[in-house]
Amino acid sequence: MGLLRFLVSGAAVVTTACGGSTATVPEPPPVVAADEAPEDLDWLVRQAAEAHRVGDFQQALELSLRAELLLPDHPRLLFNTACALVATGSNDGALDRLERIADMEVALDLASSDSLAPLRGHPRYLAVTKAMAALAEPVERSTVAFTVPDPTFLVEGVAVDPATGELLLSSLYQRRIVRVGADGRMEPLTLPDDSLWSMLGMAIDPDRRSLWTVTVSGPRMRGAAPDEPVRSALVRISLADGSVLARLEPPAGPPSSVLDSVAVAPGGTVFVSDSGAGAIHRLAPGGDALEVLVEPGSFLSTQGLTLSADGAVLWAADYGRGVARVDPTSGELSFLDNRGPSLIGIDGLERAGADLIAIQNGVEPPRVVRIVLAEDGGSVARVELLERAHHLYREPTLGTVVGNELLYVAASQWRAFDAEGRLLRDQLIEPAILRLPLDG
Repeated sequence: MGLLRFLVSGAAVVTTACGGSTATVPEPPPVVAADEAPEDLDWLVRQAAEAHRVGDFQQALELSLRAELLLPDHPRLLFNTACALVATGSNDGALDRLERIADMEVALDLASSDSLAPLRGHPRYLAVTKAMAALAEPVERSTVAFTVPDPTFLVEGVAVDPATGELLLSSLYQRRIVRVGADGRMEPLTLPDDSLWSMLGMAIDPDRRSLWTVTVSGPRMRGAAPDEPVRSALVRISLADGSVLARLEPPAGPPSSVLDSVAVAPGGTVFVSDSGAGAIHRLAPGGDALEVLVEPGSFLSTQGLTLSADGAVLWAADYGRGVARVDPTSGELSFLDNRGPSLIGIDGLERAGADLIAIQNGVEPPRVVRIVLAEDGGSVARVELLERAHHLYREPTLGTVVGNELLYVAASQWRAFDAEGRLLRDQLIEPAILRLPLDG
């Protein structure tokens, strides 16, 4: 998960146009005429929220419908439109959208929205709330593989060194990477310094005994200044001694660029997602600079990356749209056609055989699913639930497939910070790595 994930896609994903436990829009912009609003998702959502707040429900509806056109299958946008439809007397249209959200296996807290009060008691509303309650029930299949005794470590990423079997853990807050031996002892691989900030996604190049990782500066790291600028870099680290072998800045381009997750092809080519710019970059074996593979703006917020076994296909998660199939040579991409459960809100994306394993922390409740691809590789055959609403979840993030198991971070605790970036220590739990069987 990139440090800018909440900022980049937060308005589209979290801010709603109706009442309930939603994000606050600071200093709302003045309401403009619906036909003057630009075709910008963030703008449309914020304008719809403000129109709803001041009681201009018809305009809220028009803006919400236009936002839907830009991102047709986003549960939160459908929910926004449902609220506006109720406010304008179109209860059937609102219920259609709530049922569609339930069909995507997303459970929203409908009771927290006063805007939906006119629907309560309607048979269709009662049915959809019952369906969502069932979708919110925990499904726990994993066991605890490892618990970090220091709650402030705040694990973000996990990897396994295939040569030694050691577990590698990256820390969001403590700005370092540790390795865990078979005896459970934690030893530092890297130490924080001026060039290593929050440590995020990791990928191992076993042939070159290297660990590739992303480091990002920001308010959620120890020692951050009150006005800490957001910067990021791709770093190559020696698995032998933890020394930094290379450090690469994002390609020149949008100032919003923030690197996120990493994948390494069999031949050594490195791919890194750019959640801030909505892009993907590539580093050729032996290269000394990142090059743009997928142009900025192609994604809302690029998250997890994984490759096919032969390296011929790169799969990329977009936090607001789902999963895209990317040509690792040309950068040509197409989003998977998916008629089943929603695939938005994917943070970690891994491959298990011919299937994809996705960690979704941007849906309610968070879950882990298997994405079975159709033979054409461009569509989803089915989505299988593997785990949901585990009692240890505090923003699950990234994982790695080892054999027939997924090791993944259950409690990254991204929300354990106040508005100024100070760590809320009294809210922390010991970070846990879960071991989830992928069969059965």
